[in-house]
Amino acid sequence: MINDYVLESINNDKYIELTLNLDNAQFTVISVTGLFEQLAPQKYSQMHYHDCYEAFCIEDGSLTLRTEEETLSYSKNDLIIISPYTTHTLVENNVTNKFRDRILFLVKKNTLKNTYPLYEKITAVLEKNLLYLKTTTDICDSFKTLKDNIIAKDTLMASLNMHKIITHIIRATKEIEENAPSAFMPDTAASRSNKIQMIIGQYYNSNISLQYIAKNLNLSTRQVSRLINRLYGCTYRELICEMRMKTAMELILSSDLSMTEIAMETGFKSTKGFYKAFKGYYGSLPTNFRKNVTK
Repeated sequence: MINDYVLESINNDKYIELTLNLDNAQFTVISVTGLFEQLAPQKYSQMHYHDCYEAFCIEDGSLTLRTEEETLSYSKNDLIIISPYTTHTLVENNVTNKFRDRILFLVKKNTLKNTYPLYEKITAVLEKNLLYLKTTTDICDSFKTLKDNIIAKDTLMASLNMHKIITHIIRATKEIEENAPSAFMPDTAASRSNKIQMIIGQYYNSNISLQYIAKNLNLSTRQVSRLINRLYGCTYRELICEMRMKTAMELILSSDLSMTEIAMETGFKSTKGFYKAFKGYYGSLPTNFRKNVTK
């Protein structure tokens, strides 16, 4: 949970938080509906700080932001990210229509094994107290959509938009490598493959269907199946099973979680279903496997 003294007066039903895992980075993002209408005006007219990152795109007009070191002016399509505990204030009073598309977020390294170090890349970019980029209408639109995704609790689409924004930030600051996966890439075969890999890497432990992936990528299920076969050499069902079983094995070896907890963590609705799948894949019940390993 993000704790932020500026948000203490916000009603709980207006405060929506979502956890997104992108590559090896975990983002906790929040959107607050009617933020400026609910906050006391003096909270933003006075110097304050947050214990999380504050990011926004200016949709229209201009904005003046003051820190302890400097006063800066921003205009349409500017992207600003303020680091945690950076004291700042918004100099102008009439800002409610100028950057409504605003999110707060935290980022930490997750336990997912992934070849691309997104956590290291984005934290290196965000080392400054204040990051400013002259961006595009497309990215500002992604901010708008991301806020809507958070409110709707649509984790899949929120992940795609967050990935697009973060990748754009890294690219724009010249911190990304040429072969890094990116949802900001044009809609080519390579970009579709990257999107599919990202979705499966994050949602293999949910009940996400092949049809749902295809719909959100504007592809047919046949196209997605072919891409998965080309990328992984197996069917969608086989891939999901393999990823769940390997994760289950890692949890058995490296944690004290119960089999019921491991079943839930790897996307099974029941322990019975987990036991059956594990035995079919490894030829042994998970309880017997743990006993043999710990002897």
